[in-house]
Order: sequence, then structure tokens, then C-alpha cells
Amino acid sequence: MARLPRATPPSGIDARLILNIRWLALGGQLLALLFTFLVLEMDIPIAPALFVIGLSVAMNVWQTRRTMVIQHERDQNFIALIFDVGQLTALLYFTGGLMNPFSVLLLSPVVMSATILRRRETLMLIGLVVGGVTFLSLFNYPLPLGDLASTLIESLGGSILYGNRKAGGGEITINFPRQTLVNT
Repeated sequence: MARLPRATPPSGIDARLILNIRWLALGGQLLALLFTFLVLEMDIPIAPALFVIGLSVAMNVWQTRRTMVIQHERDQNFIALIFDVGQLTALLYFTGGLMNPFSVLLLSPVVMSATILRRRETLMLIGLVVGGVTFLSLFNYPLPLGDLASTLIESLGGSILYGNRKAGGGEITINFPRQTLVNT
């Protein structure tokens, strides 16, 4: 019986391509953060969030210089993806945790890893993402949606009832009236 050839890890992608993607992601993060703070006027901890983005800029600059010297792109890509998961988890911590619509982006380093890294490294990254999601589900600065959420829900014809935290409530109930269609 013939033996199947041993599976080889995916071929490496040029580290400069990944760096360009990361620069694009950082630009998008900065734009979303500033839009939320300046235009939507949400009271989010802007200084720590900008610090996290600044760390990512420093990491990208460091990795750009390192790319010119090091030849082990897989190791470099794995370390960069670990950093990306940590950075995105920290940024989501300051901006609403899993309630932040951008929290789904935690999957992007895993997808990238599955494409360019070995199975073992991808499984380790998945474990890191699971840990980050678990952390964010328990700890985060909540998004201050107060007036924005009220305006949006009321514009859709609903109403909001806030529970009394002292009385053991703390729930938010959103009611939408039933609409009856009448044929005329």
C-alpha cells in the first residue's frame, strides 16, 4: 500500500503583505475610535485606547525593521498574530467588550493563521482568542449607549424600560408595539 506524502505547512506569505494589512487595520481602528469619540460623542476611555493603538504602531515599526533582517517569516507572523489578538482584546476591553460590533474581528488573526501557519500554531492562537473572548465577556468598559440607544430605539417606534438596580433589577427591556395592517 502506498503511503500518502506527509502534509507540509502552508507556504509563507511575505511579511510585508501582512504588515500592510496591519497598517490598514490600525488606520481603521483609529478612524472608528475617533469617530465614536468625536462624532458620536460617546464617553469612552480614549487615552488608554489610543495608547493601545500606539503600541501597535510601535510593533509595526519594529516588525518592519525586523523583516529586513530575519528570514523566519513563520515565527515572525505567529508572534505578530499573537500580538494582534492581544491588542484587539485590549482595545475591545476599553470600548465595550463583546458588545462592540467590531468584536467579530477577533476571528481575523485565526483565519490568517489557518492560511499561513501550521496547525499547532493555529490551535494555540484559537486558544488565545477563546481566552480573550472569555475575558471580554467578564470584564470590560461598557459602551455608554444611553441616549444613542434610546434615540435609535424610539425612532423605530419602541420604548425602553430600565430596571432599578437597587431593587435587584438592572435589566433593560425594549418594547416594540405590534402593528396591525388594515386592508382598505
